[in-house]
Amino acid sequence: QTIHATMLIQHSARLARIVQTCNKALLLLIVCLFITRTAFVECLEHINFRRSLLKRSLVAGSAAIPLSWTGYTPQANAIQGAAEYDLEYYMRDLVKGNPKQGTRPASTGPPVPSPRTLQGPLLPMLLNEKCSESCVPTGVLLDLLSLKQSSFIEEKVESIRNAASRSFLAKAPWKEESVADQYYFDLTAYAFWKATAEVLTEYKIRDKFARDVGRKIFSS
Repeated sequence: QTIHATMLIQHSARLARIVQTCNKALLLLIVCLFITRTAFVECLEHINFRRSLLKRSLVAGSAAIPLSWTGYTPQANAIQGAAEYDLEYYMRDLVKGNPKQGTRPASTGPPVPSPRTLQGPLLPMLLNEKCSESCVPTGVLLDLLSLKQSSFIEEKVESIRNAASRSFLAKAPWKEESVADQYYFDLTAYAFWKATAEVLTEYKIRDKFARDVGRKIFSS
């Protein structure tokens, strides 16, 4: 029994030493793999950097070598690439400068069509030339502001319309100063809604104004 116990102890010690050795070998293997991977990544980055540097050197050198030396004859109708267009632009700008509007003149836009004549029973409900209380938006605005007369709104709309008329007239000229004219209606609508935005500064009141106008027009 003593001999068997001694042998069991010896085998246990040997097994412990083997396990310890395997653990050290595994740890060493992991360290080696990590070092190898890091070195491999650094090597790839170095190779890519050298390739990029070599490519830039070749491109810069080829720009200074005449094509006749290389035996390459470009086609007369060959399509230029993006890099060639960029090089042409920067070289022209360096030598004599590029025009401010570019190498080509700006194209003219399509002609503005004649204004349409607006008709129907909805038109006087939406707007009139003075934006008086007879149109629905002005009436709703007066109710929100607790005003009885629309002179304050009319003067504000007239001031904004006069200030913006030149810009609107240059883009879309109207034939007569009437809301039945499409383009003059656009100018008047812009002036009225801008005046409304200046008077109604809170978003909740603006939302109520828009909803009340819609309800009143729909119910009329």
